[in-house]
Amino acid sequence: MFFIDIAVPRNVDPGLGELDGIFVYDIDALQQLASTNTQKRLGEAEHAEAIVNLEVARFYSRMEARRAAPTILLLQQYFENIRQSELQRIRGRLGELNMTQEAAVETLTRGMVNKLIHAPMVALREADDHGRDSMVHLLHRMFKLEEPTVSRLRPKSTVPRHQQPRKLSAL
Repeated sequence: MFFIDIAVPRNVDPGLGELDGIFVYDIDALQQLASTNTQKRLGEAEHAEAIVNLEVARFYSRMEARRAAPTILLLQQYFENIRQSELQRIRGRLGELNMTQEAAVETLTRGMVNKLIHAPMVALREADDHGRDSMVHLLHRMFKLEEPTVSRLRPKSTVPRHQQPRKLSAL
């Protein structure tokens, strides 16, 4: 049984609270309980705010890292073109390869390309704004990368140029 005494002066004898199964609360006890709960909620709100701030910082960091994506794509395409070119050049000397050998050559060359470009990609993603801009500029100069366009980011076509459909100009 609960007795809540909000009267001033009090109407309920505080001694009732000493009996089994009877709880007596007065206005001071309720005020203290409310104050304690408010302090706990404020502490939890600060904790929640810290979590939100951390996640916002992570989000902005990921968004900034995405600014490097066009350069990463160009770098991947650059090395993929070299890989394809070298495979085309060497195929005549390799002779006819069975499917297992062909898959092994593909795996080997792709693995090499991925290992070569892994460190620059990680560095670009993790760099701060100024460092990333400097690295992007440097990579563009070192590898003579052009600005990304949709057609440049696609693998080269094996269809001869004169047989490819012409692009319509914009109206």
